Amino acid sequence: MEELQLKFELFEGPLDLLLSLIEKHKLNIFDIPIASVLEQYMEYIGTLQQMDLEVASEFITMASQLLLIKSQMLLPKPPKEDPRMPLVQSLLEYKKYKELAEKMAVMSAEAAGKRVKSPDEIEPDKRYKKTHKVEELSAAYNNAAKRVKYKLPPPVTTFTALVTQKIISIRQKMIYYFRLIIKERKISFKKTLEKAESRDDIVASFLAVLELARSKKLETVQCGDDISISTVKKRKGKEEQDD
Repeated sequence: MEELQLKFELFEGPLDLLLSLIEKHKLNIFDIPIASVLEQYMEYIGTLQQMDLEVASEFITMASQLLLIKSQMLLPKPPKEDPRMPLVQSLLEYKKYKELAEKMAVMSAEAAGKRVKSPDEIEPDKRYKKTHKVEELSAAYNNAAKRVKYKLPPPVTTFTALVTQKIISIRQKMIYYFRLIIKERKISFKKTLEKAESRDDIVASFLAVLELARSKKLETVQCGDDISISTVKKRKGKEEQDD
């Protein structure tokens, strides 16, 4: 028997590969030369692996099935029933449905071609008799384009500043100032703003100090154009004041 040769191509599954081998080399499907087919089949899997392509598990399963059939046929006393018959039945069934699918594809393509309608010829409307200069047409187009442009939604870049803007939490600023006062006892509000990164940062700091002063967590004293912030001084009790 001549050596089997098969150009590399992709197959839908192991049965598709086996059927292609049988048809290409005109083998008898009821008397498959398992040894030769198995060699060519394993060569195909090896080619897939050399190309770093993933070998589907169904191809590996079929390879083990072919190896089993080959080993059964090499036994001194082969089994009464031909071990190739289950494989032959699967190939015949696959071939039947494959041919049916090809016929349906051809019928579908032919039917689609029949349904295509030729384009209608459109007669130009010759009722408009006036002529215009190129400048007038250009100006009319620009005016129409501007009106359409205004109706379109704004570009994404319009919202970039809002979306990417850093959100400053007043609560976090309150915690920052409260811890700083406990540590330093007394600080200059103006000095704490030297590291402010933005106007929002300054506003958040100012609101945080006002909220802490309102809740009597710290005391503020006006010092020219600055504010002195300090811890709340302990006041004497009412009984001590009466004494």
